[in-house]
Amino acid sequence: MIVLDSTTEIGFHAIRLLDWLRSFSSREPTVIPDVKDFLPTMGKPAVDDEDVAPRWLPEVLTVLETDGHVELLRVSGSYLGYGIRLTGTGLRDVHERERRRKCTVLRRQASRANILNWLGELSADLDYHPEIQVIRDSPWGTYEGLFLTREDLINALEYLVDRGLVDLNPLRLTREGVDCVEKHAGAVHTYEDTTRRTTMNTFNNFYGAGNPQINQGGDSVQQIQMTAGLPVDQMLQVARALQRSSGLLGLSEAERSALVQTAADLEGAAGRANPDETEVRGLLGRLVNLLNRPGTTELATTMVATIGQLAG
Repeated sequence: MIVLDSTTEIGFHAIRLLDWLRSFSSREPTVIPDVKDFLPTMGKPAVDDEDVAPRWLPEVLTVLETDGHVELLRVSGSYLGYGIRLTGTGLRDVHERERRRKCTVLRRQASRANILNWLGELSADLDYHPEIQVIRDSPWGTYEGLFLTREDLINALEYLVDRGLVDLNPLRLTREGVDCVEKHAGAVHTYEDTTRRTTMNTFNNFYGAGNPQINQGGDSVQQIQMTAGLPVDQMLQVARALQRSSGLLGLSEAERSALVQTAADLEGAAGRANPDETEVRGLLGRLVNLLNRPGTTELATTMVATIGQLAG
């Protein structure tokens, strides 16, 4: 059975039609409505005039009939005059969707993913930075066929900003947000799990076996470069890992911003032809101070230990 996706135009309207059929059959269980009886829900007259009907309606009917959600009774020349009734499959779909609508966790996850994907679609227009409420003009502003509330959007946006996936001024995806959309279709929990595993694997590769030959992201580093007594290659990897995983460390927005900037400074300092050992060690110390805060995660503790080993 096809799972109707309300973030597509056809899926959104198909869900609305099923909801209407469910409501109609509850009110008038012995009456089979015509397709045209659905039109007044969109402010259109219930007439057999296909020019009045929305362009997406024939495709919605085809999708629902093909998958067994509805039965069409072809008693008229125009599809608007067809009788339409909900099947057992369609009724189960409606009941399952009603259950998902009541699930707070699923609603939160969908709200976050929808905002990310919506911003991803808008990213091609570099000069357009909309207000968050504009999302309700698109299917991305819905969850299971219902429009997201203002509270849904505000809570989701605050979460995404806190995780470093969205910037507010102007409203746009960060580099991490783009990565989440392109690699995980906006599924934040999947993105964070993957990032966490990747970061932990990075440190395990550095220190787990004590092997100076490592492989990260398909790029082979044949030998750890030592400059002024510091393992430069490892420092570059740690600086980049800290920037990627900044939202997973339990830091406040201000602390995370400071961490990302300091890690970027470390990447720049360690990447020079002749790194200044005093500058590099100072940046490492600053990173430790930023990570050694109450409420930080286990990953932050691991990074502190790793930086300590780097600094010797």
